Amino acid sequence: MITSRSWTQYPQTYRSHEMEILSNWMIRGVSGSVMGLTGAGKSNLLGFMCHRPDVIQMMLAGSLIQVTLVPIDLNNLPDGTIATFYRVILRAFYEIRSKLSQSLHQAVTSTYLANQAVRDPFVVQSALRELLGQFQEHNHRVGFVFDRFDNYCEMARPQTTAALRGLRDSFKDFLFFIAGMRQEAAYISNSFVLGELYEILDTHVCWVGAMNQSDAQELIRQETCMTPVQHTEYEVDTFLELSGGFPS
Repeated sequence: MITSRSWTQYPQTYRSHEMEILSNWMIRGVSGSVMGLTGAGKSNLLGFMCHRPDVIQMMLAGSLIQVTLVPIDLNNLPDGTIATFYRVILRAFYEIRSKLSQSLHQAVTSTYLANQAVRDPFVVQSALRELLGQFQEHNHRVGFVFDRFDNYCEMARPQTTAALRGLRDSFKDFLFFIAGMRQEAAYISNSFVLGELYEILDTHVCWVGAMNQSDAQELIRQETCMTPVQHTEYEVDTFLELSGGFPS
């Protein structure tokens, strides 16, 4: 959508319907999948959700829930080992450390730096569990936001997805997963690899489709670098008709 990925340029009302669904998941602490065909804007929605804590705080106002969202792009996995998978999660925590309180900032920093080269899956898994325990002590709910999760399933090992489900169960009510996918879990070619993770990702689904009128108009303005005054109503309607309201 915006090549520079300047999330502050997105209006607070961006994808308001989908954001309402996802904020409800956060309040309830439930996991689910965000579905969207290529070009529908699924990754943009997940990015907006993770990089606009001001919007999340506004939507969670009154719930007394504190949520830390950890964006994990599974395209960044250097290899398929479970130790690397955990280290990528720790790195994702490290990359959002500036958004955390001082004590959690220090905990994330020390945990990542101490484990960034660890190859033993038990050691790095234990470090992740200890870190999640510290968030739990601070009454912080944590959400792992996995983008391109269906791609990851093509190379995932059953023990990795089983460990993910076990991790969620160990920190139930404090840890949840949001998985961005282009197709439902049932249609993943080797969906069996999900094991019991399938249940928690398939129970709650948020579909990302065409943009609403205001989001589409804002996208047109951004992509054409024109102000609303410079656009004629005919031009905007033509863009919407040709695109069907899909950002791609």
